[in-house]
Parts: sequence; structure tokens; C-alpha cells
Amino acid sequence: MTAYTVGHITKSNQPLPFAKEDYPHLAELEFSMDIPRLQPLEIDLLIGEPLYSEIVTGPIIKGETKSEPVAWGSTLGYFLGGMYSLPPRR
Repeated sequence: MTAYTVGHITKSNQPLPFAKEDYPHLAELEFSMDIPRLQPLEIDLLIGEPLYSEIVTGPIIKGETKSEPVAWGSTLGYFLGGMYSLPPRR
């Protein structure tokens, strides 16, 4: 099963082309889906309140800047969110 959260139900679920190793604050985390995700995501479950608050258990892990993704700890693994810019290629 894959879970995906969005601000608006109609928002696009585009691929996430970066590798979690591109962001030091994400490198060691276990996510609820494989990253990079190179294909659009098929949504299996849409979760709203109060269930969302019950599965998001923390912590919230942020990068050094606002252009890096944020990870939220949950009972299903880490969820990825926030705005991000692709890091420069090494």
C-alpha cells in the first residue's frame, strides 16, 4: 500500500526524481515509498483527520533551507513533503 498526502485532492502526484542521498538530512530515513520515485504515484488510500494525526507520530526532519524536502515520522515510515529544488549534480 502507498499513502500520499496533498493540500488539495486534485493536486498532481508527480514523480520525485531526486535520491534521498542527495539530502543529508534524509539519507538514513526509511520512507513509506521508494525514492527516487520515477513514475507518477497511484493513490491507494486517502487519509483525512482524525486518522492522519494518529499515524503521524514525529519527528519532523527539516533540511538547512526551505528549498529542501521535509520528512514526517509516522507509524508507516517517513512521509515526504514540502517544497524542494533539485540539488546540483555532483
